[in-house]
Amino acid sequence: MATLSVGSGQQYATISAAVAAAHSGDVIQVQAGTYMNDFPPNVSNLTIEGVGGFAHISAATYPPNGKAVFVTSGNVTLQNIEVSGVAVADKNGAAVRYQGGNLTLNNVFFHDNQEGILAGDDPNGSISINSSEIANNGNDYLEHNVYVNNVGTTTVTNSYIHDVTGDGSEFRSRGANTTIINSRIVSGSHADNYTVDLPAGGNVLLQNDVFEKAAGATNPYMIHYSPDQQVPWHGPSALKIIGSTFINDAGPSAVGIDNLNGPAYQNGGTAPVTAELTNNRVYGLSASHLIYGQVNQSGTTYLTSRPTIGTYHPWG
Repeated sequence: MATLSVGSGQQYATISAAVAAAHSGDVIQVQAGTYMNDFPPNVSNLTIEGVGGFAHISAATYPPNGKAVFVTSGNVTLQNIEVSGVAVADKNGAAVRYQGGNLTLNNVFFHDNQEGILAGDDPNGSISINSSEIANNGNDYLEHNVYVNNVGTTTVTNSYIHDVTGDGSEFRSRGANTTIINSRIVSGSHADNYTVDLPAGGNVLLQNDVFEKAAGATNPYMIHYSPDQQVPWHGPSALKIIGSTFINDAGPSAVGIDNLNGPAYQNGGTAPVTAELTNNRVYGLSASHLIYGQVNQSGTTYLTSRPTIGTYHPWG
């Protein structure tokens, strides 16, 4: 394993040159600063980390791969990396296009791209997002801050996902196992689709999170845990929401959780999932609008004043 350095006066002037020269298992250390239109070849089995602050890849033209700044496979870690401005002709230009393996994102900031993270299928793969901010991505219904297809395990911790633009969802996972802990997923000032979209079911744990639906939202549901006929439903499935806060700024039509799954909803003949809600706080939703579908619920607190949502960066 070797360590390659990128930046002014370093081994390599660009990230793309370092990735082209690297071998499996190498670490690429990138000095903090802005790297304009620095589009590396596909990244596999590498660690790329900013040193002394964020290494910011700013895109002012289409990436030549037609997909993303980072197209990843194998075991890849990105740390202290910022990506902005990515666009491609099919409108799916992403900071990261995951194509399989185990992807770890630590302290990343992906913003103002067509997609933040777009992940293809790998039922044996994993994506881990830690202490990161993913915001202001998208520009029409097809684009999202985070869009994960059938990946085995997706985990989000201590992160801030917010303000998707143009009717996309803040976070979407079609994988078998999805965990979101100590994170804020909020519409902010934008009219998003779903706050968290889980159209293939699976084992889901949402714990100590904040979910917010903005005024003017195009879809009334915050958490969507109900089948999409385009993808198979994972079974067995479970939905647990613990110690989290729901904030409704969208008005009386909003619904906290859509749990209307089951045979009547093209759920592959499986039994409806009973959601487990424990010790959650709710503002702006009545008890009848907190959840549609089967539920075991305890310790829910209905707030009379709106909690303040922290807008600090997760790495701050």
